[in-house]
Amino acid sequence: DRLVEATERGIRDPIAETKYSQYMISRCTHLLQYAQVSSIYLVFDGIRVPLKSGTNASRESKRQQNIVEARRLMSAGRRNEALDKYKSCVKGTEEMARVVCAAVEKEFGKDGKLGVGKKWGVG
Repeated sequence: DRLVEATERGIRDPIAETKYSQYMISRCTHLLQYAQVSSIYLVFDGIRVPLKSGTNASRESKRQQNIVEARRLMSAGRRNEALDKYKSCVKGTEEMARVVCAAVEKEFGKDGKLGVGKKWGVG
């Protein structure tokens, strides 16, 4: 919920960034240790393609509806349901990608098991 709300307001929330980065690191660790995956490449692709403008508009409309519903559930004291709804509202940003890349590189270093593709400001 913190991550979604911070993104909506256009602000950074270090606590949410840390939690999101930790989540990504735990998912990567799980895949490397338990799913017999030998390497992972994280790709953050945020370029808006004109051909998909209708799809993107539909997704954003649905995301906005989910945010309204998540806020309603939260204010009604239905926290677990609200948190589930917030999960469908996460919107990746370039800044989030930078934070996650930095955290992943710090955690895994250059061991060759995890690659992070970085190309900022494209599009």
